[in-house]
Parts: sequence; C-alpha cells; structure tokens
Amino acid sequence: MTYQHCSCVLAIQLETSCTSFPRQAVARAARVYLRLTCVDRWVDYANLMAYDFHGQWDLASGARHHAALFPEVHDSVQGWLQEGFPAEKLVLGTAAFARTFSLATRPRGTGVGQRAVSIGVPGNFSDTEGLLTYQEICHLLKSGQWQRVWLEEQQAPVAFGNVSGGRWVWAGYDDQESLMAKLSITCVCVCGDDVEHWKRDTVLCAQSGTSDTTGGHVT
Repeated sequence: MTYQHCSCVLAIQLETSCTSFPRQAVARAARVYLRLTCVDRWVDYANLMAYDFHGQWDLASGARHHAALFPEVHDSVQGWLQEGFPAEKLVLGTAAFARTFSLATRPRGTGVGQRAVSIGVPGNFSDTEGLLTYQEICHLLKSGQWQRVWLEEQQAPVAFGNVSGGRWVWAGYDDQESLMAKLSITCVCVCGDDVEHWKRDTVLCAQSGTSDTTGGHVT
C-alpha cells in the first residue's frame, strides 16, 4: 500500500530500529511503505499531509483539486487506519491556500479535468504562480468576478473566473464546508499550522463581510 506525502525522518529512524534493513534502504522505500504499527509505539501523533495531490507537477492531467476529500484524502486516511494506526493519533493536515490552473477555455460545468495551459497567475498578496490564499479567494468571490461551485462527489469547493488578458483561472481549495466534511468523514483530528492560517484568513474575511460559500452545488 502506498502512503503519499507521509514520509519523515523520525519514521525512517523508527523503521530502521524495528528491522534489520539499513537506513539508506528504508529511506528509499519510505514513500512506498512504513510499518505503521511499529511507528505507533514510538510517536504521540502523526501528521498526514493531505494536500498537494495535484499541482504544476502534473499539469498534463488538467485542472484537479489538490485536497479533495474523495478519493485522495479519504483513501490516504483509510490506508493508515486499515494498517492499524490509531485514529486518535492521526492528525489531518489541511491547506489554507488554493492550487490554481490557467485554462485553455472557459470552464465547462465544474471545470474538473479541463485542459490547463499553465498554472494560475500570481495573486496580489500571495505573489506566487499557481497559488492563491484563502483570503484572496474570498475577495474574488465577493467582488463577483469569480464563481464558487461545490463538487458533490469530491466534497470540495472550486472557484474560477476571468483575469486580466482574458485568461480563465480555476482554483481548488478548502473552506468551512469542506473542512466540516473532512471532520465528519475521516474521524480524525484536523489541525496543524495551515489551519491556523486558515482561521486567520477566515477572521479577515469575516471582518470584511466576505462569504466564500456562495455558489452552486454540482453533483
């Protein structure tokens, strides 16, 4: 079974101590498999990096949500639980940012899987190609320039709109609705530094009267 985004130095050290394999061999295999029941005995908790499943590194697959609950996040959590790692020790890492794509044409329906010509243009605050902060998404939605759509199957929101130069930008991100879905479905703790940034941006959006949950639901 493969666990994406979950390798760490501590786990490699623990695996080395639990087996006869050399450290170098364990390090090379860490992204493929970790003996989770062994790791459990030595850690208070494990942070699962449950985002960045898609981005500029797989542009050929089109516009994809980088942190959708289904299937990637759910399957990753279930992989750990099925291998015997206790749910009370598993912490689900979330992202306070969107991964963005510039589309070749206007989004059709949800725009999921639609051909991307590049990653998205930088935001005014994030100033990073392919990334927008949660606060930036809030402001774009409030301005009426962008539209929010809920992906029922993936239990995640996306937003898209036209930017300068006539290019359409598509963004996959987390908001209140998707985080509540992750809490209710995964049955693990949702926390981490990214949540603190998300909470900060939520306060800023609330102070400005911005709501990011306006928009349609698509099955």
